[in-house]
Amino acid sequence: MGFYLQKGVSRAKDQAFLETLWRRAGYFDGARLAVIHRDATQSKSQDQVATYDATRSWLNLSPDYLTAQRWPEYLEALEKFKPDLLHAHPSAALQLAEYLEAGGHIWRLPLRGLLCGPEGLTLPQKRILERFFHCRVYRWYGLSEQVLLAGEGAISELLYFFPQYGLVEFGRANAQGACEVIGTSFHNLAMPLIRYRTGDYVQLADPKTDGDLEFPWPAAKSVATRDQVIPV
Repeated sequence: MGFYLQKGVSRAKDQAFLETLWRRAGYFDGARLAVIHRDATQSKSQDQVATYDATRSWLNLSPDYLTAQRWPEYLEALEKFKPDLLHAHPSAALQLAEYLEAGGHIWRLPLRGLLCGPEGLTLPQKRILERFFHCRVYRWYGLSEQVLLAGEGAISELLYFFPQYGLVEFGRANAQGACEVIGTSFHNLAMPLIRYRTGDYVQLADPKTDGDLEFPWPAAKSVATRDQVIPV
């Protein structure tokens, strides 16, 4: 099933909200980002590891060729580019760290932060990435349907749902104490989704056990997308 987005509005607003979240992890206007994303390069047939986006000063790295044979090309491109931050799907970041570590390499590029989302990332996996890349790993949760958006705080690892992005509601807790995420979109008039059942589940934060909330918004300790096991 396909979803419509509002041309010239939905993607721009989504990026604005994302950059607001990323600022909590060191992002700034004009930051040099190295991006490892499935849509980073236009076509797998081009056989290109890296392309440069001069409009945003971003180095786009394709995850399609992230193999044991070609990871040195990624390392060479990163060292030449000298990014301020690395933006990657958690699976790609973990894979890159695995290849580099297996090859006996130590990460030497100073980073302000590693932006990991919107895939699920457990806290143990986050600790692996922080130890390897020597920087804060910042997590966020979002949907391609652009209904809801949540991200860690500036100092907290809880995921706070952005109230200006969409209205979040939660289903009844299941046997594991996880609640389904239900959302209503605010900024897509082409195909507004109302009380959309995402199929994702969260473990909600409890101020009694998780401490004071950084923002007065709904917050989650962990998110499991679709059929994933709830991460801890």
